[in-house]
Order: sequence, then structure tokens, then C-alpha cells
Amino acid sequence: MGESERGGEIDPFVYSESLAKLAAYVERNLCGDVTATRAATVVNRERRYFSKWFRARTGLRYSLWVRRLRVERGLRMLHTHDYSVAEVAFAVGFERVGSFCEATRAVAGITPSEFKRRFVTMRLTKAGR
Repeated sequence: MGESERGGEIDPFVYSESLAKLAAYVERNLCGDVTATRAATVVNRERRYFSKWFRARTGLRYSLWVRRLRVERGLRMLHTHDYSVAEVAFAVGFERVGSFCEATRAVAGITPSEFKRRFVTMRLTKAGR
């Protein structure tokens, strides 16, 4: 999220104190309690209005935003470490490996296993093996 602009649009997570606070909380607790109920508490909003509030400010559904963050972190972990797909899935907060695989395909257009195969091949090629 760190960019201040995306395609000419202002990044609401940079310019909204409440959204910045929420983003920091979610990043710290990605594998823990990041439910909409907890998120509403973090930004001092009523749960029944939180989803509407979040979407109005970001253009995103809260659950899909959290899913994207989990997938992005998972892919970074697969890219930089030699973890199994299952280890990464649980480490980023998915309760099932299959859910991580489905979310990764939806978000990144590739399965975690395929991502890992491509990365390992690239890493070994660069290392001269």
C-alpha cells in the first residue's frame, strides 16, 4: 500500500488517519483477528456501518482487501524463503491451504505452487546451478 498515488488517484491509506491506523493494525495482525468487527473497533466505528464506511473511502470490500494483503505477504514469503505452501498459508492467516491457493489464483492469477516453481527455477538459474 505504501504509495501515495495509484494511477493518478490519491491513496486513501496515506491521507486518512483512520485508514492509516487500520492498515497498520492489519499489517501487524494479519494472521490474527482482522475481522470486520475488530477493524471497526480499531477505527472507532460501529460494526454495522464499518463495511460501508470502508468501501466508500477505498472503493474496496474490506474482506477482499485483507485477502489481497494476505496473498501479497504469502507470495513475498515464498519468494524470499524456502517455506512450503502450507507453512505460508497458515503464517499469513488462512485457515486452509486450499483457501490460500484459491485466493492466490484470484488475486495474482497463479497458484502458490506454480509461483514457487517459477521462483525457485529463476533463483537457481541466477545462482548458476
